[in-house]
Amino acid sequence: MKTDANVEIFGLHNHISSLSSEEKIHFLDECLTNKANVVSITDHRTLSSYYKLFMSLSEEQIQKYRNIRFVIGMELTGVFPFIDCQNNKRNIVMDILCYNIDIEKYYKLWHFIESHYTDYMNTREFQVSELQRLIKIAKQQGFKADYDKLTINDENPFAANTLSYALIDSKYVDYNLSMGLLPEFVTNPRTFFNRYCKADTPFYLDLSPFFPPIQEVINAIIECGALPFLDHPAAYFPKSQDKIDNRIAWLNSRKFVIDFFQNTKGVKGLEIIHPSFLREKDYYQFLENYSRVFHLYVSGGTDYHKNGERITTDLFGHNITSERLYNFEEWAKIYTIEELKNIVEMINTVEGLDKKKKNSK
Repeated sequence: MKTDANVEIFGLHNHISSLSSEEKIHFLDECLTNKANVVSITDHRTLSSYYKLFMSLSEEQIQKYRNIRFVIGMELTGVFPFIDCQNNKRNIVMDILCYNIDIEKYYKLWHFIESHYTDYMNTREFQVSELQRLIKIAKQQGFKADYDKLTINDENPFAANTLSYALIDSKYVDYNLSMGLLPEFVTNPRTFFNRYCKADTPFYLDLSPFFPPIQEVINAIIECGALPFLDHPAAYFPKSQDKIDNRIAWLNSRKFVIDFFQNTKGVKGLEIIHPSFLREKDYYQFLENYSRVFHLYVSGGTDYHKNGERITTDLFGHNITSERLYNFEEWAKIYTIEELKNIVEMINTVEGLDKKKKNSK
């Protein structure tokens, strides 16, 4: 067994694209605080944070953060047809992580992204309409909140998050929990979209027209030299307080993993540590066992989205270590900050970031 001095600490699932320049820098400070040896920035459908963050660092900052190393990553979304344990058929709008993106081949993946995804869901028009829809359903479900005060603005741009935080307001949280609100929202309100809007609940929204089939996404990832990983497979099945429903949700979380790998080609890895697994030790063990039996690479992270959130520890408070990600060294291509600074200009060229900045002025 490795000694503590030789055990590395990881945070391989982080989103920082919505953070300000100062907040992005603070993310690196938090990596130091968390003693992270290797991290990955896995923003949805863009590598822009790599360019914006690392090109902005001074020589002094490079020296400060030089012991943090990086795996280039991204998260993409696609549609997977799934038949659950009760024989219900539905399209799961699911995410897939990709690591080790070859920057020289990144133009291929960027072409896929531009031609297969739309930004309509992120527009103010869509989010305002979606908030109205969610509020109507929340009222029908008997949940209480200060609904008249809820708006979409720069600080609260997403409908699902806006409603979720309102439902766990201290004035209403106990009542809403008694009415069936998922307890997970109290500790992680950002999960509302995945647990309710993507799942078989009254809040369900058919998002499949907005996303390509997952196999097409996998193929595009492979074409740019990257490794596809199935991430947070338990996220699409809400875990309620009802014992029977909860049991079915965990069974579906297992079935989803099995069905996914049986019905897709080219996925090389599995995220075996993620907050959506809650404190269900049996599920963690199931994923690790599955990865070993089928010789899958493993990853793990916290799905970080804003300053102050965990980066390297699971819900038990345990670090995500090289012992837990037992085959990390077999698959990961790791960069230092100095190495990243030398290649991220290609990201700017592919995504046209400087051009977009000029056009926005």
